[in-house]
Amino acid sequence: MAEISKSLQCKLTGSAADVRAFHAVVQRWPAYCVDIGAQERHAEVKNGPSGGSAMAVLIGMSPEVKGKNFELASEKVTIGRNAANMIVLNHPTVSGRHCLISRVGKQYTITDLGSTNGTRVNSQEIREYTLRPKDLIQVGAIEFLFDADPSEIELPADATPAPEVVVAEGPATAPISFTSLSPFGPRTRDRGTAWYVVLTVAGVAALLALGWFLYSVFTAG
Repeated sequence: MAEISKSLQCKLTGSAADVRAFHAVVQRWPAYCVDIGAQERHAEVKNGPSGGSAMAVLIGMSPEVKGKNFELASEKVTIGRNAANMIVLNHPTVSGRHCLISRVGKQYTITDLGSTNGTRVNSQEIREYTLRPKDLIQVGAIEFLFDADPSEIELPADATPAPEVVVAEGPATAPISFTSLSPFGPRTRDRGTAWYVVLTVAGVAALLALGWFLYSVFTAG
C-alpha cells in the first residue's frame, strides 16, 4: 500500500521512471486484490468477522483434524474437498461440496449438500439437523465435535434434553443388578447345594442297582 500511495503522488509530467513505476503497480493491483480477498474469506472461519470470536466451534476429533478448531463465525460455512469451501477437508470420503452449517439467530443448522458418503450427527444420517452443544458430526469419515456456550445457543422447541454425563470418582464397580451376566440368572449357594444332593442320590441309586445286579448273577449260578 505504501508503494501505491507513493506512486499515486507522482505527476504525469514527472520523470519516465516514475511513470513506469506507476504503471507497474497498477498492473499488479487486480492480483493483489484477489489475494487479499481470499485471505479475508478464510480469516472469517478462524477469527470471525472483524477479528471477533465465534459463538460456536467445530473441534477436530479424527486424526486428520486432531488438535484443530474451526470457528463458525460466518452465517454460512461450507465444508468440502474443493478449495472454494470455508473449511477444506482433503479426504477421499469427503465430497467437493459436502455440507453446510448455517446460523440463523442463535441456532446452528447443518445441511447435507447431496454428498456421496453422507453427513451424520451422533451416528444418524441426516439431511438437515439443528445442532446442539456436544453433538458429534461426521463429514464422510472425518469427525468433529460441535461445541458452544449453551447460553449462546437456542435449541428448537421440540428438542429433548441432552443426557448428562457424570464422572464418578474412585475405581469403577459393577452395579448391583449386574451380579451375573448369565441368561440363567445368578448362581446361588442354595442352588449349588441342591445339585450336590441330586448327584449324591443318583450315585447311591446307581451303586444299589449294581449291587443288586451282581447278587442276582451269583445267586442264579
